[in-house]
Amino acid sequence: MLKWIRKKIKNFKKFLERRILFELALVGVGYILIVKMMLILGNLTFGDLMAQYNRHMGNNSFSFSQDIIKNIFVLFDLCIITPIVEELIFRRFIMKKLQKRLNFNLSNILQSVIFAVCHLNIVQALYAFPIGMMNGHLNKKYKTLYAGIVIHAAANFVGTVWPAIENEIIMSYISNDIALVIIEVLVSGIGIWLFFKAYKRVNVMSTTCNS
Repeated sequence: MLKWIRKKIKNFKKFLERRILFELALVGVGYILIVKMMLILGNLTFGDLMAQYNRHMGNNSFSFSQDIIKNIFVLFDLCIITPIVEELIFRRFIMKKLQKRLNFNLSNILQSVIFAVCHLNIVQALYAFPIGMMNGHLNKKYKTLYAGIVIHAAANFVGTVWPAIENEIIMSYISNDIALVIIEVLVSGIGIWLFFKAYKRVNVMSTTCNS
């Protein structure tokens, strides 16, 4: 057991030495901001479906008005426990089982489909599938599960905290609909820029690290 722990600590130190942690986190942040833009469009066109999704997501919500202990529990669950457990299950255990019979690309698609379906929500499944594919790809390039965990954790953190910032802080000071739309467009634009810039850098750095 101690030998296994030492090995994992050593692998994590090697991962940190690559100095890619920040860029991977930006990939997750950018991705979830793009998802947020798509959810806004979904609210405008698929009202009933989005109402069901919003009720589902409200079960483990973060709020500045609620008890700080509950907020800490929500963040710990969604931003630490969930990314680690889900990456281990889908990008390690299921991926390895699939690769015994299939090539990497097919295995990555199938584990992402399973990952999406397991969210038991159509809306979540639609954005879980791409991040499952992306994490599988980057985990392979970096030869470690830590890459996917960082992206997953960053995406979950922003996806959990940003709605509270928007609903409880921004909207308490800004009531003008046009101003709110401008803010949404700016945030979405930043998300798109962050994602593609960080993802490009992450891919380039993975090539450098493995060369």
